[in-house]
Amino acid sequence: MPSEAQIDAATNESLDTTKRTTTRREIYYTPETALQIIEPYIKDYKTIWDPAAELEFFPIRDYFEKKGHRVIITDITMGVEYDFFKYRTKKRFDIIVTTPPYSLRKAFVMRACELKKAFAMFVPINILESHYIRDLLKKYKMSLIFPPKLITFSSPEDSKSIKNIPYCIWMVGGVEGLPELVWL
Repeated sequence: MPSEAQIDAATNESLDTTKRTTTRREIYYTPETALQIIEPYIKDYKTIWDPAAELEFFPIRDYFEKKGHRVIITDITMGVEYDFFKYRTKKRFDIIVTTPPYSLRKAFVMRACELKKAFAMFVPINILESHYIRDLLKKYKMSLIFPPKLITFSSPEDSKSIKNIPYCIWMVGGVEGLPELVWL
C-alpha cells in the first residue's frame, strides 16, 4: 500500500490537472431528496460550508438556509482564497456538507479528514473501492448513510448524463452519535 505522502503527491498532481480541466459536464446539482436524508443528522450544526457549490445554482445553500442554518459557499474554481484544498480558517464553519466533483471525490474526503471538522459528503458508492478510503473510514470512525433508493441528479448541460451516475451514499465524519451504517 502506498504511503500517505505518496497518495498526497499523486492527489495534488491529479488536483492540479482536474481543476484546470473540470468542465460543466461534471456539474450535478444535489437534489433536495438527498439533503432531506442528511438534515436530521446535522440539524445542530449552525454554520455549513459547501466547498463545491459551483457558480450558478446553490441547492445546498438554499435548502439549509430555509432550515435556519448559515451557509458559506465556495468552489475550487473561484481562486486560491476559496479553494477547499488550500483553505486554512478554523472557526468559520461547523460542518462541511457537499457533493464533490466526481473526479475529486476521494481528494475531498481526504481533505475533510485532514481539516478535522465534521463533514457530510454525498459521494458515489464506488468510492469504497479505494483501500485508502476504507482505511480512513476506520481511522476517523466515519458513518455511511444509504438512501432507500437511487437519487436523481440534475445537470445544467446534459439531462442524459444523469443516468450514468452510480448510486450515492452520505459519507459522514465527526458527527457524534451516528452509527457506522445507516440503512434507510
